[in-house]
Amino acid sequence: MVVTFGVAPEPLGWVEPLRLLEPVGDLRFLRRAVGRWVGAWCGSLVAERAAWAVSELAGNAVRHGGGLAAVRVYPAAAGLVVEVCDGAAGVLPVLGRLDDVLAESGRGLAMLAAVAVDLGWSSGVSEKSVWVVLDAADMTGAV
Repeated sequence: MVVTFGVAPEPLGWVEPLRLLEPVGDLRFLRRAVGRWVGAWCGSLVAERAAWAVSELAGNAVRHGGGLAAVRVYPAAAGLVVEVCDGAAGVLPVLGRLDDVLAESGRGLAMLAAVAVDLGWSSGVSEKSVWVVLDAADMTGAV
């Protein structure tokens, strides 16, 4: 797994990215929407991981990033990209430690990093993007 500061990988052209541009307050809806979209063309393992990833990233955007601004999910050469944007460009993600058993928060990104090919973020003037790449080898049912 690699942690990157920079833009997310480019989408492959054969599937239009799932884009949710309106703020979504209900993370259950977001998990279901991403899980169903990914599950329609990919295996259930990837759909479950994508739903979990969007839940972690969107939850962080709501709690620490001033609210959720956008979500994109799409296949890339390295795997499936789940990207969440928020309006807090100056608040960088914190990758906690998995071995801190007393921590009440801060392990979500570390757990994602443990199962991801890549995890990263980029920050602009008014927006931050945090993204994770899930393993392409798990995309067994891709069309």
